[in-house]
Amino acid sequence: MRRLGVVAIVVALVAGAVVFVVARNGGGSGEANRVTVPTQEVHDYLAAWSKHNYPAMLGMVYQPPGTFAAQHQAMIDALGVANMSLTPGTVAFAGTDNSRANATFSAKLTLKGFGPWQYQGHLSLVRIVTTANGTNAPATPGQAGGRWKVTWSPSVLHPQMRLGLAFALTRTWPVRASIVDMNGGMLVGSGDVVDIGVEPQRIKNRAETAAALQQNLGITPAQLDAALVGQQPDWFVRLTTVPRDARYAMLHAVLVPVPGVVFRARSGRIGQNDAFASDVLGTTHEATAEQLQRLGPPYEVGDVVGTSGIEETYERRLAGSPSGKLQLVDATTRKVVAVLHAFTGTPSQPVATTLSPSIQAAADAALFGVSQPAALVAIDVPTGEVRAVANRPLGGFNRALTGHYPPGSTFKVITATAVLGTGANSQTTVTCPPNITVDGATFKNFESETLGTINFHTAFAKSCNTAFVQLAQRAGQSALDKTARSYGFNVAYSTGMPGFGGSYPVPKDRAELAASAFGQGRVDASPVHMASVAAAAAGGQWHAPLLIRGTKQKVNTTVAPIPAAVLPTLHEFMAAVLQPGGTAAASALPGRQIFGKTGTAEFGGGPNPPTHAWFIGYYNNTAFAVIVEGGGVGGAVAAPIGARFVAALP
Repeated sequence: MRRLGVVAIVVALVAGAVVFVVARNGGGSGEANRVTVPTQEVHDYLAAWSKHNYPAMLGMVYQPPGTFAAQHQAMIDALGVANMSLTPGTVAFAGTDNSRANATFSAKLTLKGFGPWQYQGHLSLVRIVTTANGTNAPATPGQAGGRWKVTWSPSVLHPQMRLGLAFALTRTWPVRASIVDMNGGMLVGSGDVVDIGVEPQRIKNRAETAAALQQNLGITPAQLDAALVGQQPDWFVRLTTVPRDARYAMLHAVLVPVPGVVFRARSGRIGQNDAFASDVLGTTHEATAEQLQRLGPPYEVGDVVGTSGIEETYERRLAGSPSGKLQLVDATTRKVVAVLHAFTGTPSQPVATTLSPSIQAAADAALFGVSQPAALVAIDVPTGEVRAVANRPLGGFNRALTGHYPPGSTFKVITATAVLGTGANSQTTVTCPPNITVDGATFKNFESETLGTINFHTAFAKSCNTAFVQLAQRAGQSALDKTARSYGFNVAYSTGMPGFGGSYPVPKDRAELAASAFGQGRVDASPVHMASVAAAAAGGQWHAPLLIRGTKQKVNTTVAPIPAAVLPTLHEFMAAVLQPGGTAAASALPGRQIFGKTGTAEFGGGPNPPTHAWFIGYYNNTAFAVIVEGGGVGGAVAAPIGARFVAALP
């Protein structure tokens, strides 16, 4: 009888992930073994890899190289991988061979400098069995049992990766765009700059160094002392930054011999000067950990970002986004072998402001030397565009745009408009007692001033509170509510920057109406809004203040114009404030007629509360508002600043 040889019959059911192996030898009985594709093994391997759990991965790999963990970590480090998501795809036997399998997976890596990068990867697996002599070896086709393991090579990291290659990533930000003025001229741009500062341990004679810095940079000895507080001896202490231009060359020649003075060149932002609209334009520096967390991709450690003002608010527009290439390079020569992915950045775009360099310079000059917290805002009367924003101290709270203050007697512009609209005129009589009581609440004049019976014109020029309490009661709440809105109170709008407008809550009773008549009670406004009030009084139409061109205004309804019939008298009133007998008469300028209104606004409560000093006004087509926090009397403190501003205008 002819003997039968060994016969192997393999039936592949790949779609069902099962292979039945039937082995026959001689004429003996058959044995069936059920073998499944390594779906779970693939899942476990990818899960461990996504967590960078290299010890667990090593246990799932057949004969891993000694550099296994290092090669994985090198990829993470070179690409700045912040997060890794690996999703299994198909798992199937390698044809009819049930001892080998192939798997696909989708990789999504979040790169710190760019964000997500995705690619399709693959794994090869082999079934490992224990041989008769106790060693592990790949199973042969048809052989039963064993465990599935990954057969690893660098191509597992990426299909194009090979031995001798390395991952590399280039990354380039576009040049940060400029912030421009109303005519498109550069206010802040990018270029070569030099930081000028000191290294404390190199200073030999502090007085001599301070004198040289004051003479050449305008940095006072007190400012130098403040900058050095808490600094380490070998630290660089930046005092100012200048463009690398002819002026820098002169400064370098003069200051480099001074012991302790240090120069550091870099690329950076170039502005008008440190004081020019600094709280509006803003600053930049390397991102902090908190900023990186808030901004997210594509920002990473070392990137320069806006930290205040327009630089921060419009960071994405000014910065654009980086371009780069994800490459495979020769590990030794660093020559590019392949480009795996190109990241296309977005160009930076300038931010156009409505600022006027000459008017801004006048505002900065007007606040020079003011030691208390103060702000000055200037607005174009016909358009509402903001021409200047100045704050003191520099680098602090942007009170000009975001401050909340009782407007005090500057609100009498609104009250006077409402009263004139009900038929009163400049000669309408009213009394000015030292105090007056309305529904149990007592209101008084500043320093208990009393003027007896006076006309409306005098009540405005001398800012009599008790007279305005009476006038507001005559006009009625409805007239005040309507007029406040015509000056933009309770109207939502945006200058293009974070800020606050004006709030005029409906008075709850006659006493609160009396308080609101001279800007106390619950009336609240920012300096930029009170500048818009002065502009509306000048031109007869309130416009929402605008600082950033292209800002979509939130104003949904048309604000009614100031009644044309009241404007001549209102202008007469505001002119009288700076004429003999007016509260700002001392601030009148020969040859330049200023129209204005002073304000002394109480805050904080108590029998003798402190006061903010206010002055709002206009000259030609420029309206403005000045506030000095806790400054005292508006006519004595804020009005002179307003006059200095007007005097400095071109």
